[in-house]
Amino acid sequence: MTTYHYIAATAGHIDHGKSSLVQALTGTDPDRLPEEKRRGITIELGFAHMALPVPDRDLSLLVGIVDVPGHEDFVKNMVAGVGAVDIALLVVAANEGWMPQTEEHLQIVEYLGARSGAIVLTKADLLPDLAARVAEIRSAVAGSAFADCPIVPVSALDGTGIDALRQTIGAQLQSLPPPPPAGTPRLAVDRAFAVAGAGTVVTGTLSGGSLRRGQEVEASPGGARFRIRGVESFNQPADKTRPATRVALNLAPAGSSRAARPPRRGDLITAPASVTASAYLDALVRRSRRASTERGAPLLRDGLRVRVHHGTANLPGTVRLQAGRTHGGLQPGASALARIHLDEPRALLIGDRFVLRDWSQRHTLAGGVVLDPAPQRPLRDPVQRAQLQAMGDAPRQVASILLARAAGYGMVALQEFACLVPVTPDILERTANTLAADGRLRVFDHFAASAEWFDRQVAGAAEAVDAELRDHPERAGVAVTALHTAVAPPPGALPRRAAGALRDAVLNALAERGYRRSGALIRPPGHAAALPPHLTRAAKAMRATLAAAPLAPPSRGQLAADRTGQAVLEFLISSGEVVQLDPEVVLAADACDQARAAVVAYLRRHQPATTSALRTAVGTNRRVIIPLLERLDRDGVTLRVGNERRLAKPDA
Repeated sequence: MTTYHYIAATAGHIDHGKSSLVQALTGTDPDRLPEEKRRGITIELGFAHMALPVPDRDLSLLVGIVDVPGHEDFVKNMVAGVGAVDIALLVVAANEGWMPQTEEHLQIVEYLGARSGAIVLTKADLLPDLAARVAEIRSAVAGSAFADCPIVPVSALDGTGIDALRQTIGAQLQSLPPPPPAGTPRLAVDRAFAVAGAGTVVTGTLSGGSLRRGQEVEASPGGARFRIRGVESFNQPADKTRPATRVALNLAPAGSSRAARPPRRGDLITAPASVTASAYLDALVRRSRRASTERGAPLLRDGLRVRVHHGTANLPGTVRLQAGRTHGGLQPGASALARIHLDEPRALLIGDRFVLRDWSQRHTLAGGVVLDPAPQRPLRDPVQRAQLQAMGDAPRQVASILLARAAGYGMVALQEFACLVPVTPDILERTANTLAADGRLRVFDHFAASAEWFDRQVAGAAEAVDAELRDHPERAGVAVTALHTAVAPPPGALPRRAAGALRDAVLNALAERGYRRSGALIRPPGHAAALPPHLTRAAKAMRATLAAAPLAPPSRGQLAADRTGQAVLEFLISSGEVVQLDPEVVLAADACDQARAAVVAYLRRHQPATTSALRTAVGTNRRVIIPLLERLDRDGVTLRVGNERRLAKPDA
């Protein structure tokens, strides 16, 4: 039988029967604290699970349930429990109907993007006629994510409707679209405690990917490393976990992290180096149309200190709203781009959702979706804003994310960008290659570039080569190193290897256009070095000078004393007429051949021979013979032994 895993969470006003409902569904009382038992209210998150068989499909749905407190004083705990759920169970008591915390919980669930929902009308045995209450609730949820959700009357006291609710939950879960591709495993810690003889244990809802026993993991913030000594999922020992499951991990410090603080509530447990923590994030924030407009209700204003609820964390921060869009505060139904400065770095991913509450933690202000977890440009930068706006339409679609990032930044380092997106690096690479096949990206050496931006780099490099050779047709080509100024990665947090990777990719693209590379030079198709008319006379004079004293020519500085002479000499060297022995010594090619032949002939008769003897045999001076012999050593003609030379291959 195939088993699919899901997470459900309750929501609703205090004393509307959420915990009793969970116990009726699962047989587990989610209230575990003595104070909860004494006061008869839920204070902390509670957990249970149930299996929902689907016999006709040979399928079982294993549903972890998070029970949340309903009292307004514990909304901060409630938010920590509904951050990664597949289905939200909005609980309304039949005898009381819609209440203030029902409304706030509904808005929070909407902000956090639950994938599905159901409305549970509890205490149905206390109201003889439910029709009016159902109509009231249907009116209350109009225009919300729960507008079309089923309403299921139940009584935890006598069990009425419990089976029907199980069937409704199963049907809702089966109707969900497939889960997103495998991504970065993240366990948002909601409980952390020590167990005698076992050490640190953390629990949470696992999302994104899998974790296994024996694996090394990292706690964020802080980066401390731990080894997973044991795993439990739904109260059963396991070797490996799956996403959308409730998980308990027994952790032991690893390596240099033995003195690090143990994980605590709000931390993230992830695979090492799989996420990037930043104190800044750019997001699209939205205030519900249902938000209160009563006098005294707070507004989200630019510069406001807030509490950012992400996963199980409650993070202090400051909001900077996009200028000109939120004068007077974010109104109900309005949205805006915002940069949020957290008091300490947090590892978030593009597409993550969060809730903003006021500093006193009495009011829910807005919700948001992360568009850039580690921005490199100011929010006022038009390129940054354009990128964020492009991503805002589909913050969980990897192709859209990658295209928007490439369009905004020009070039993306895939391995580093994988730490900011909700998929694994190999899925990101495959997505980039698919977009490259469609012509929308250019992919090279684990980088992806906007096709338009990359083509501009290639065109700029081609123009730089063409212009240089238009001005200097005597040159055989343009030095590849000269393209550094024409081809440069965009500013931003790119790794050092980016410059070399981009240059190589541009050179490959130029080769596809017919440009040819010879050693350190590149030339356009059809180019052949030729002296322009104004250099012909200078070339004739230089050839004559070299011929006048072929084995004792002037130094390079004397031979090419001005820019004209330098251009002519470079042409003669590149064409092979002149051989450069070292930075200051050049010989005509035939003179160099003559000197080489003289050295070989002398060594055949008299090897080994000193430099002085070879200088006399060649008929040159010390300034020429030393670089000549060093050149012959490099070419494998001669071999230096002490202060003498012999033929490297005596029989040659």
